[in-house]
Amino acid sequence: MTRLKGYFLLVFIALNGFSLKAFAQQPTQLTLKQGAPTTYTVVKGDTLWDISAMYLNNPWLWPQLWDINSDIENPHLIYPGDQLYLVWNNGKPQLKFKPKVTLSPKVRKVKKQPVPIVEQGLVMPYLQSDRLISKDVLATSSKVIGDSEGHQYITQQDVLYFTGHHTQAQWGVYRPASEFERDKEVLVALRLIATGELVRSDETISTLRIKEQSQEVVQNDIVLPLVDMESLKLTTTFFPHPAPESANARILGALEGSQYYAQGQVVVLNQGGEDGLKQGCMFEVYNTGSHVFASQGQFSYEKKWFDKGMLLPSKKVGELMVIRPYDKFSLALITRSQTAFNQDVMALSPLAANAALSLSSDTDD
Repeated sequence: MTRLKGYFLLVFIALNGFSLKAFAQQPTQLTLKQGAPTTYTVVKGDTLWDISAMYLNNPWLWPQLWDINSDIENPHLIYPGDQLYLVWNNGKPQLKFKPKVTLSPKVRKVKKQPVPIVEQGLVMPYLQSDRLISKDVLATSSKVIGDSEGHQYITQQDVLYFTGHHTQAQWGVYRPASEFERDKEVLVALRLIATGELVRSDETISTLRIKEQSQEVVQNDIVLPLVDMESLKLTTTFFPHPAPESANARILGALEGSQYYAQGQVVVLNQGGEDGLKQGCMFEVYNTGSHVFASQGQFSYEKKWFDKGMLLPSKKVGELMVIRPYDKFSLALITRSQTAFNQDVMALSPLAANAALSLSSDTDD
């Protein structure tokens, strides 16, 4: 049975154009970077991801570096000014820390913010508001009516009106960008245009004062309440960890509609909570290896009818981290990219390669 499972996993990878050789070159064990600092003082602006990247080739493995010792019970409680130092315990590297001296722990927590996992500006906009909604919800959502001066483009200096009676204080203004489909379920991706606060609300019309905006607001833009993260069971202190071994995802596109994606962008995956994805799930992104055909000792990318050709090894081009799972979809942050890539890639769990290699070599069953 084990051998059969390994066979089907290998067939799956082969059908999707991925080479075990490419996977074998990507270690998932804890390997310290050459030249990793023996001591480091945390500074304002650091993230746990940046710090871990100084020590590890695969920063998502950082819980192994931090959590195996009692000094750092929760790395999210590391603050600017704390000093980290590298030690070895039974042949394994680990980080210990010496906190900066403060008047009291209470003062420390009030005066300073702990180091976030990644740059907050890359994550928070996707946690504080809905970015993927169904067409039914979109059809019944509030819309911008306009402003009293009749401006075609409404700016931060203006007060706008939108449909419905509301009591929610904080709102976001959105514009539909693209649609994504899976199993006949279609979600609409929204691009955040502005945020604002409710001024007043009558029976059918509400008034919104714009606080921040990235583009001018126009009539018929969508207005949705900014949702509390706790009600959505979302957090900013999630831990990176490998996605489930069976979670092989496709990138459906970017919220902004771009065709090529790179580090720092957020993309939509075709898997979500129903597939076992949670905040922090990590994927490795691979380009499909090229097909090469041979004729009379000469190689070509052009297909020959008499030759099935050979598939060159797939290449790892980046890594993704799920920051917000929906039921059938997820928003994922590109945490690393060697080059820009498009939809013709596969996002694989880091565990998938190790499982394929071990199962394919199993001869005991």
